[in-house]
Amino acid sequence: MTLARFSSLYRGLCVGICALIFCVCAMPFSGITTALAYEATVGSIDDTPVRLNSGHIDIGPVKIGNEIHFAIGDDSHQHATTSVWRSPEAVTFEVGETHKVRVPDNVSDTGLGFLGAPGSEIYFLSQTQQGNSLWPGFSSEHADGRGWNWEIATNSLPEGARWWAYTSSSVSTGVQEMLASYEHPSVIERSKPVHLHNNWVFSSPGTYVIDIRAVPGDDYAAATQWHTLTFEVGGADAQPQPRPTHTTSTQRPVPPTSFPTTTRQHDPIDSGNNSGDNRNGELNTDHVEITKGHIDLGPVKRGDRFLFALGDESYQHSPNKEYRDPSSVTMVVGDHFKHTLSASNARGALSFAGNEGDTIYFVDQTQHGNALWPGFSSEHADGNGWDFELDPVSSPAGSRWWAYTADSFGGVQEMFGSHEGSSRINRSQQKVHVHNNWIFTHSGTYVINMRAIRYDGHTTDWAPVTFRVCEAVSDAGVSGVANTNVLGAATSTRPSAPSSAALPTLNALGVSASGGSAGGTGGVPPLAAFGNGDALAAAPTLPVMPADSGGAAYGNNQATPVHYDATAVQSDRRHWLMLIAANLFFLLGLSFMVYSKVS
Repeated sequence: MTLARFSSLYRGLCVGICALIFCVCAMPFSGITTALAYEATVGSIDDTPVRLNSGHIDIGPVKIGNEIHFAIGDDSHQHATTSVWRSPEAVTFEVGETHKVRVPDNVSDTGLGFLGAPGSEIYFLSQTQQGNSLWPGFSSEHADGRGWNWEIATNSLPEGARWWAYTSSSVSTGVQEMLASYEHPSVIERSKPVHLHNNWVFSSPGTYVIDIRAVPGDDYAAATQWHTLTFEVGGADAQPQPRPTHTTSTQRPVPPTSFPTTTRQHDPIDSGNNSGDNRNGELNTDHVEITKGHIDLGPVKRGDRFLFALGDESYQHSPNKEYRDPSSVTMVVGDHFKHTLSASNARGALSFAGNEGDTIYFVDQTQHGNALWPGFSSEHADGNGWDFELDPVSSPAGSRWWAYTADSFGGVQEMFGSHEGSSRINRSQQKVHVHNNWIFTHSGTYVINMRAIRYDGHTTDWAPVTFRVCEAVSDAGVSGVANTNVLGAATSTRPSAPSSAALPTLNALGVSASGGSAGGTGGVPPLAAFGNGDALAAAPTLPVMPADSGGAAYGNNQATPVHYDATAVQSDRRHWLMLIAANLFFLLGLSFMVYSKVS
């Protein structure tokens, strides 16, 4: 063998061996990459017994390590300075006397006659949070990227008692979706990760225990274990407990006020492992367009500075939540938000937006599917309350826009801002998370300067927030967005108010008594305020859970959850690309060997 041939053979062997080493090393490191990318968002579940009577609550599956568990996300801060995941069995929800309301005389005309006879008393938790009242809802945002269903059934309840969990439209009357009730087991079906809040109604005082678990689609082998939710209804309201001590400065005293909010996909309970939530870093300045998903505008703390940021939970451009520089983001309001004003809209709640037959672009304060859903939040600043200032910069010629929260009939409860000039959303009493309606009258680009002002006068810099309305949407067919007019057909006459009584009316729950702006006078709106005109019988059928192996209507599935991450496919792709590259190098080495042998 000549020296040249030996040298070629040697080089070929070296290349082949290096390729094999690379191939072997690629496999574990690819796995490590996946593991790091999807590190558990929660360290553990707290099983300390607690009673909760206020604040934001999420119920659903959560990822811990490589397993999915069922937990209660406690964002009330009643018993801790931070958000806590709790064992459902350790939590008792207190629904006190302040939640008692009287069923109005005209309830049979509202589509909510199933709630009780006129004049009867019920306990009502609204899907729209009032101040910091108890606000339990459902979330699968902290699981594994799949859509999860909730299976629900009554375990026990007071004799003769009834309960319902349902959603209602912000602009019409009746039940929008019946999620669950005392009548029979049911399933809340969702094909994508979701966060929703709903109305809860209890007919009598006493203790209600509800069985619940989560199932990813029809994969029952991956179902969580069954757990119980406990609601103690009625009785004396618990005295507010002192909030855990924060290190932030004391807030100034302010007059009490209500904070109208609505169904929202609340900021996930922060894990600390989120690349977009780098508390000591800068905002993400990548230029992106966002067509869907949960968006929060507001102050965030970065090092010793406060910045006005756009919290992006759309996951369109990152598998993690990202805090972005608003100047680098365009929110796209596509054709699926386009609606035609009906006669009742134009005569009533939305008379300010145009005439019958006019088209507007309406982004609802209640999220539909995974539609674009921008709102405001000061939850990720310093624990204090912040105001928000809005200042119009530019918009299409002849256009108008409004940002406002709606009352029970879709009228203006609170105007946040509009094309008419600068405005201020007063929320410096406490930190807040609120979603609102957005209306745009023309297609084109709207730019609004925004900043946040703390109770002590400290301000963030101004940041431009951009909406591009009804231009090409890159993410066609935004998931879960129905091409229907969410404005519906508003009622033309306001139902009469129930007779006065010592019990709190729905006004006590923060529902505006006027057809227009909050604070007006008039009759107290009845419970019809919370739905869309369909009676319970017309609500979606409540499917019965599949029986478990023991033949019960619902069982105790102890199966170990099957872990899966939708975004882990990206790591799998990288893994296979590395293997392919390694094999190519190996083949190249073999070719050197063959070439050296034949030559």
